[in-house]
Amino acid sequence: ATVKLSSGGSLPVVGLGTWKSTPGEVGEAVFAAIKAGYRHIDCAALYGNEKEIGEALRKAIAARLVKREELFITSKVFNHKHGRRALYSLEQTLKDLGLEYLDLFLIHWPIAFENETIPDPMRMPNGLPNPEIKMKIEFVDTWKELEKFYASKKVRSIGVSNFTIEQLQELLASSSVV
Repeated sequence: ATVKLSSGGSLPVVGLGTWKSTPGEVGEAVFAAIKAGYRHIDCAALYGNEKEIGEALRKAIAARLVKREELFITSKVFNHKHGRRALYSLEQTLKDLGLEYLDLFLIHWPIAFENETIPDPMRMPNGLPNPEIKMKIEFVDTWKELEKFYASKKVRSIGVSNFTIEQLQELLASSSVV
């Protein structure tokens, strides 16, 4: 089953998530999932496994299990790559996955880090954010960048995750792509 997107694409409702997937095993999981009929693979550069996923995608395509156009690949821009830095996120993701385009590119969170690198750890033992991380609520400028990627066909659809209703309303008021 799929859901029709406003971009015209079809999003498979069942997909393989790759968050917290074990290095050295995620590629095998992606290959097995494609072999079992999965067509939606959910990724993010932050997960640290897109190169291995890319190898599995190439392997599955080479084995003629699937054609690229039959897959639906999602990735996300993380907090330290908001605004103009989103282009670097997209380019790195496409390179790591070995793809010419993404089917869906999401703003992972509506929070931008001023830091270009992510301090380690991101969270302190008490669960609070690392005080070295300077944050601000920012997503409209990042969305404008994603709209450019959509226009260039580097991404077939764009979207968001982890947004509040109020943030979605603000985004809709300033968007040309919905």
